[in-house]
Amino acid sequence: MFHASFVESLNSAIGNTLSHTVLEALQSNASVSIRINQHKSHLFNLDNLERVPWCPDGYYLPQRPLFSADPFLHLGHYYVQEASSMIVGELVKSLLPKTENGSLVLDLCAAPGGKSTHIASVLNPSDVLVSNEVISSRTPILEENLAKWGVANHIVTRADSEFWGRSGLSFDVVVADLPCSGEGMFRKDPEALQQWSPGNVELCAQRQRRIVSEVWKAIKPGGFLIYSTCTFNRKENEDNLLMMEVLPGFTPVSIQSSGLSFLLETEPHMFRALPGMVKGEGFFVSVIQKQTTEYHNQEKGKFKSFQTITNQGLWPSGVQSFQLGDEVFATRCHGDLFFSTLGQLPGYHSPGVCIGKSIRNVFKPNPRLALMCGIENSGWVRVHLSDTEVMAYLRRETLQNPGLKSDTTLALWKNHPVGFLSPNRNRWNNLWPMEWRLRMAAKEPESLLV
Repeated sequence: MFHASFVESLNSAIGNTLSHTVLEALQSNASVSIRINQHKSHLFNLDNLERVPWCPDGYYLPQRPLFSADPFLHLGHYYVQEASSMIVGELVKSLLPKTENGSLVLDLCAAPGGKSTHIASVLNPSDVLVSNEVISSRTPILEENLAKWGVANHIVTRADSEFWGRSGLSFDVVVADLPCSGEGMFRKDPEALQQWSPGNVELCAQRQRRIVSEVWKAIKPGGFLIYSTCTFNRKENEDNLLMMEVLPGFTPVSIQSSGLSFLLETEPHMFRALPGMVKGEGFFVSVIQKQTTEYHNQEKGKFKSFQTITNQGLWPSGVQSFQLGDEVFATRCHGDLFFSTLGQLPGYHSPGVCIGKSIRNVFKPNPRLALMCGIENSGWVRVHLSDTEVMAYLRRETLQNPGLKSDTTLALWKNHPVGFLSPNRNRWNNLWPMEWRLRMAAKEPESLLV
């Protein structure tokens, strides 16, 4: 089943005894885990689920359900995330300084959004997340998942690591969950097993070193790099980090005090989660501090001004809204860090959450507004959907409107916001985004949270 060279590299990385344990685990069923959005689902009773020990919001499921049939997944109440990768968000939480001016965090290789939604949940009110994905085809799903998460303390970008090194921005924490050979995901991703080769491992290791050396310039003195992969071999992990020690101020730091003492330490300050030893997939992580006063990132972009818009009771309180062209965006970030960061970027995929359009002073809501945390306290007219209707809504089907409401209306299911409807005679126009529609789904919901 496994390539002989892979088994040899695994033995070299963790020893024959642990290698045998891991290989056995890789031939068993993978665990299924989710991470709850506490901003939306804090009232649900989850006592019957096993907790992920290192993540307060993480839970294991006894079996894999039909996630596509659960409206709460599509509405951002939880995220299906591999348990070992939840380590990263918890590390960010432990490393963030608490300052009035806010901290700037970069998730460098962010799609599809598991780590970014986790980081968004643990940030302080004045902190800002820049969630980046260089592959253009993967950026929309990243933006979608962050919009559905509803916290709105992020900017979605699409830039190569080289850009960040010369951007003029300096980050308190950079998360580099790097493209890798994926050995730790073999039992969840058969394609990774088929594509594995020693040559691909070497290519991945070289790419990882290039990315880190470029983004290193964007870390402020005293800031942190979280280096992680979902692979086992030393070339992409320990050996890579040992080669990177030439970077100015490169200082590995311990993470075991962060509640992660279960991890296997293979080199000083380099840690692994191994299938068969933890209930999760293979994962490598190390935290590096930039202990230097030397500051390479001197180039500064021009700051731009943004036209803010007064909240007319149509979006959550405490949200800053601003207009770019005819589109209205929103952020929950307090202070100036969000706008100063935005002003230094030459372009972005989504600055915060697009909540609508303002045309001739008339506001038309974007479906993303309905999924922002706190929208249930706004002034929209409401209608409640049945179980059958909510699934039809997510498929973007037309719904009947016997009530003949005359205004754009916020639809709810089990008292939780779903999206907007626009009246059209005796039916509703469905405003759920066409690109988000479910193409195959059950007629009735099957939810984990009810």
